[in-house]
Amino acid sequence: MQFRLLPPTLALLLCGPAIALAVGGGFKEFQSWQVTCSQARDCSMRQFIPDSAISQVELKRAGGPETPVTIAVSTDDEALATDAGGASASISIDGGAPLSIPAGGVRYDPVGAMLLLSGDFIGNGLVAALKNGTTMHLKLRHGAASVEADIALAGFAAGLLFMDDLQRRVGHTDALSAPGDKPPSPPIPFRNIAAFSALPEAIRRRFAEGGECADTEESLLDGNAFAHQISENETLYATPCGTPGAYNFPYAMFVESYGSVTRMAFPVMQEGAPSTVSDAYNLDYDFEARSLTAFFRGRGIGDCGTYNEWHLASNQGGPVLLLDRETSKDCDGDDLGGPQNWPAQWPLK
Repeated sequence: MQFRLLPPTLALLLCGPAIALAVGGGFKEFQSWQVTCSQARDCSMRQFIPDSAISQVELKRAGGPETPVTIAVSTDDEALATDAGGASASISIDGGAPLSIPAGGVRYDPVGAMLLLSGDFIGNGLVAALKNGTTMHLKLRHGAASVEADIALAGFAAGLLFMDDLQRRVGHTDALSAPGDKPPSPPIPFRNIAAFSALPEAIRRRFAEGGECADTEESLLDGNAFAHQISENETLYATPCGTPGAYNFPYAMFVESYGSVTRMAFPVMQEGAPSTVSDAYNLDYDFEARSLTAFFRGRGIGDCGTYNEWHLASNQGGPVLLLDRETSKDCDGDDLGGPQNWPAQWPLK
């Protein structure tokens, strides 16, 4: 499985909406619902609602055993689309009695700019009712302001089963759609990073004023940064680092080893000789294979630029990256059919 480190807005420019959020674990549409799961098995099932004050509803569940379920809601209403406390919500299904969610169960997520509805009631009852329903009516309130929308539930049950499958929950006690008697699957050594606070202090400092990643928007981390524990005392981190261009996005990698953090170098070829760079662009990572690729695009259509493949290895100093392949091509207008057919810079012939 690959973890495509690519922000949604940039992916739309590069590849079109079909893989705008394809972060490696899986993506599939079920009528009006889109299910996306990352390599860390963090999953989201969302529906976009056109011409509505509530523009998006999203069911979110992180990977790992017995993780809770959250409903995230986007709205353009200024009274609700700000970090204002005291918001509440209600949900009814097929015209039934509304389920009230008090202010304590609704909070604002400033990174995602969404309202998050949480509580045990979501996984214990509400999801089952949604799976068997036709229409959900959702209403949000904050003071005198309120917004509401009807959300079609066609495809919800199939999407929920797909999410259970990708999270390795089918037949396990913590499944939402297909529970069984098996205990929850154990956690994997790979997790997504959605905020600076989830990074070690020695890495967070690099995003502060004066640091090499200081101009990085925190919102870009969600879906594009990860931590991979590669041994008992070593963890690999990859994060956006810098401002994206029109079709290239820079990333940095760090390794925390026995409490010490260092920035990893990316081996490359420069003028026919081995060298290193500190950033990789449009990075993909496969944590199970411990392999990486990067594709620096010379222009948006991707017919020129530089393509690299690396794998993770270890030496006496700790984890390192080894260059497996590098190809490059000038922007001369010729289409050679992709980076795999470009002139090889490494290995040398």
